[in-house]
Amino acid sequence: MNKRNMFLAIIALIFISILNPINALNFNIDSLVISTESENTYASLQYGNYYDNVSLRLGFRASDLTYGQNIPVVITPKIYGISDNGQMQYLYSAPPVYYTLYNTSTQEYYYPNIFYLQPPYTGYQVLIDAQTLVPANIYYGVNNAYVYVSGYPTYYYPAEPNDPDPSDPQYPENDCFNMSLSGQGSFYINEDQEKEYRLYIANNSSLPLTIQSVTTTNPSRLDIDDISYPHTISANQTRYAQIDLIADLVSSNYSSFFDIIVKGNYPDGTVCQKAFTVDYTINDRSSNNSGDCSDLILNDFEFTLNEFQNLTQEIRIKNESLDYEYVIDSVNIYDDSYVSTNVIDYPRRIYTNQADYLKIKFEAEDITRDLTRNLDLRVNGYLRRSGREDKRCNIRSNIKINLIDQGSVNYSPATSCSNIKIFAPNISQLENTLSNYGKDNGFFIVNNSNQKFTISYLLVNDNTSYADLKVNNYSSMIYPSATLPINFELTTTEVATTQSTNAKVEVSGRFDDGTVCNYSNINKTFTINILDSQDNYCGSVGVLSQRVNEGRSDVVLFNNTNKKFYVTNILFQEKYKLDARVDTSQHTISKNSSLSIPVSFTGDGSLQMIVSGKFEDGKACNYTQTTPGILSVSGNINNSTYNFSENNCSLDLTIPNIYEIDDAIEKYVLTVKNYSKNSGKIVIYSNGATINPAIIYLDGYDNFNQELTLSNFSNPTAVNYSVQLNNCNAFLRNTTLANKLITENRIELVSYPQKYTPVNSMIAFSVLLKNDFSENKNLLIKLGGFPNNWQTDSKNITVSSRSTESITLTGTIPQDVIGVYDGHIEVYENNLLIESKPITIDLTIKDADLSVDNKKIDSISKSNGYQLKFDLTNNTEFRKDVIISFDLDNSWVIDGEKNIELLPKEKKEIIFKLMPTTKKEDQSFRLIFKEKGTDKILLEENILLEQKKDTFGLTGFLTLGLNSWIGFLVLIIIVIIVIIYILKKKKKKKIFI
Repeated sequence: MNKRNMFLAIIALIFISILNPINALNFNIDSLVISTESENTYASLQYGNYYDNVSLRLGFRASDLTYGQNIPVVITPKIYGISDNGQMQYLYSAPPVYYTLYNTSTQEYYYPNIFYLQPPYTGYQVLIDAQTLVPANIYYGVNNAYVYVSGYPTYYYPAEPNDPDPSDPQYPENDCFNMSLSGQGSFYINEDQEKEYRLYIANNSSLPLTIQSVTTTNPSRLDIDDISYPHTISANQTRYAQIDLIADLVSSNYSSFFDIIVKGNYPDGTVCQKAFTVDYTINDRSSNNSGDCSDLILNDFEFTLNEFQNLTQEIRIKNESLDYEYVIDSVNIYDDSYVSTNVIDYPRRIYTNQADYLKIKFEAEDITRDLTRNLDLRVNGYLRRSGREDKRCNIRSNIKINLIDQGSVNYSPATSCSNIKIFAPNISQLENTLSNYGKDNGFFIVNNSNQKFTISYLLVNDNTSYADLKVNNYSSMIYPSATLPINFELTTTEVATTQSTNAKVEVSGRFDDGTVCNYSNINKTFTINILDSQDNYCGSVGVLSQRVNEGRSDVVLFNNTNKKFYVTNILFQEKYKLDARVDTSQHTISKNSSLSIPVSFTGDGSLQMIVSGKFEDGKACNYTQTTPGILSVSGNINNSTYNFSENNCSLDLTIPNIYEIDDAIEKYVLTVKNYSKNSGKIVIYSNGATINPAIIYLDGYDNFNQELTLSNFSNPTAVNYSVQLNNCNAFLRNTTLANKLITENRIELVSYPQKYTPVNSMIAFSVLLKNDFSENKNLLIKLGGFPNNWQTDSKNITVSSRSTESITLTGTIPQDVIGVYDGHIEVYENNLLIESKPITIDLTIKDADLSVDNKKIDSISKSNGYQLKFDLTNNTEFRKDVIISFDLDNSWVIDGEKNIELLPKEKKEIIFKLMPTTKKEDQSFRLIFKEKGTDKILLEENILLEQKKDTFGLTGFLTLGLNSWIGFLVLIIIVIIVIIYILKKKKKKKIFI
């Protein structure tokens, strides 16, 4: 090849490289807006009050994606606090989330309650750090939003790209300073409590960081259950290691520390090891319950026994201590001349807040007449707790046996089905909640016969779809003169208004003598009121369930509304061995308060107390709409004698009647008003949750609010408040917990598109699915509610315990489908729907991003030119930076602004003057509108300039490679080379001549 041909080949290759498009990914964060609980609207600058939760909504997209191309993106929200003097401090990075981009449409994602406003900061900056994980094509993008506490000054801190942590100093690459650790420097944990601690590992280098290990020193009285950590941290990213902790029992508050050691390395061989020190305090919760022998409940027991009959009875022992186990040494029962006994079995240990049973066989001797015998049952043991001295507790009860002489005249066994009686009071429960019921709520079966009754069938059911009832485990035998709890759980559905449904308890079985009773003989109907959360005024008034004393005792009526309530009548029903009487049924309960009224009780059993009345605005509430209370007398609970001279024992405790649990940690406020000079305390506990603080100490004449934190939920039903003023009778209040922490809330879609717009017939987007259980879950996720001719895939996935997985949902839509379709992203476990989130798929015909209207072309006679005037409109919700170019050759001079900025939905008038340098024929050309930064063509308009002459014919060639300034520069260089080459040729020819 000669030099001339080689030179031409090089020029051709350069032209080809210019004309080939550069395979670059253009990624944009279109919007970042914030909402607070106070404002409840979204904006890039928002205001709120302290302790408001803050949510954010993010819109992003990628352009220039080719079909089938998948681009992984990681997005990390970073939070900065702004002090009252304008100083900004990096606080923490929220856990990063991963997405896969399949198309160029805008995807919008929602992050609920990402943080909350708290002192000492008066403002916050939220910075979104986005990074595409494409080799050799990495993109960093940042966007900011601000939220300020109302009434404080506003400061702005524009973030620079590739500098996500303005507060962090910049260090040279590949230095161990680029690996930094942060986290909670100290924390409190209750004894025997579990806690998840997170240590954030920041990689401030442009190189990836490989984590080799995360270990800890051995913390005393604190067990490390598990450590999980990321194995790789990408450049300029932050991830966290999670350490699962369990606190031991302690005899008093215990404080110590431990170190977390992180070891990692960079690709250049640099090895880094750093330690982070964490202080901790284990709270001793023994003051919740001192382990007194009174925590052991062994009630007196009574039954009937025929002569020569042998019968095995189960006698219940309850350990109500929250701290001590009860270890049993021996069980003794002293025989009578007419009854012989044998202790068959007994529990060696009864754990905290648990119950178990003694099994004792009784055998009656020959008698000549009916007799009643009393046997002394004694249980010897001690309360035990690690780190404490054992406490000896010997408890006893009286076993009363009614002996029946079988030879008595006219005696016949009493085995009528009517001797099996069901107690099932009416109940009220909030919509969309789950609660457990049993004997403490007034649900039990009584065997009034003298024979054992064996249950073959027990069902609790309702006749509507408003409630779902499930019977829990129960004993199949009811001994003579004994009771059996009916334990069931009730899940209510959503209701538009408060609804009432009839439920029924049905029992079938047989007596020992063969008498059979079916469910038509033994049944009981009761009413379930499903309370609408939007209009639950009547359900927020009622009677507090509590234990009371026989004789005259105070009962608490509550009104948890903002309106005064007038009680007009009081009713007692579902009585079991207990009667009650009030002096008057007319009472007034102030708004958001409670009222104690005296009630006289006779007997030792239980009953239901309900009220009716009306609010001050006239709204009436009947018996079925207010919340009933179960009152029970179990012996003389409080037989202490106090001297009340010169002492006022009045204290108001304002608490919620019903509180919904739907998060891992819940907080609410109680109000205390102590009208006496007596000090004391309020002991707070729950049967299935951790309470902080567990004790509130009181001074005389106290008046304050206290925030409670509930966590570590295990199917709780109530929070109990034991108010103990010195020299005063203690009293008990409680808050019913509407437990929504069931599967639907612990398997959760934490990130998903609320609206999705496909660019073609293909559906492809990612969601994040969180498993908050301590076990792995096998789940099915799919799209539901869309037309049958849409082909959408379902995905079977295993989500590890306490982790979040990214799932991509795909599908195909028929080509001719147009419109807006609403459906759901559905998650199933074992064919049961446990999570559903709405999604809208928009298939409407979209307007172009830009439009040109009112186009007008006028001749300029003096210069033989034209004036082009038109209106340019931005049809999107986002700002558009537009570059206007003309498909004209360089013989035209164009005067006018070619860089246009358009706000969302803005219209601007655009004017250009086009003047030819030579005379032209009629001229047509394309007016091209491109997006600044991406060169994406948004719109093209054809323009015709009439009655103009043009003798220059190079139109189109020079624009071939001018799509970028690089192409223009290369073309100038080529032209200069060609000119030099021609000049050298001419010079050689002159010398030759």
